[in-house]
Order: sequence, then structure tokens, then C-alpha cells
Amino acid sequence: MSGRTRRRRRHMHHNHRYYKPSLNLIQLGLTLTNTAGNLPDLGTDKTCICQFNFSDFDAVHDASVPNSIELLRR
Repeated sequence: MSGRTRRRRRHMHHNHRYYKPSLNLIQLGLTLTNTAGNLPDLGTDKTCICQFNFSDFDAVHDASVPNSIELLRR
């Protein structure tokens, strides 16, 4: 491994350690499929995808991108 690659990885790890505690999760989406890639229908004619929105996020006080917040509000 070259010194350049090692420094880049160390720098990326440092950035991750800085940003991770300062960011709050806004939304988490889960999509479950079978081995063929089919979505579950739970016995209905509609498919199911789970989406969780977290209420402890505050767009005024937490770090955010305005365009992303606007998209979530729609």
C-alpha cells in the first residue's frame, strides 16, 4: 500500500469521526425482497416498503441541506 493511499484512508476516517456525532438521522428506508427481487405483498395486491422518519431531527438547529429538507416535507 502506498503512503498516499494510507494517508487518504486516515483522512477519510478522521472526517467520518468528525461528522458522525454531529449529524442526526432524518429518515431510514428499508426494502426487503425475496431471492428473485420481488417485494413482499403481505397477502394484498400492493407491495410493501418501510420508511421511518425520525422526529428528533430539527432542521433549524441540526446540520442539513435545505433542498433535502424541502424534499422530505413534500
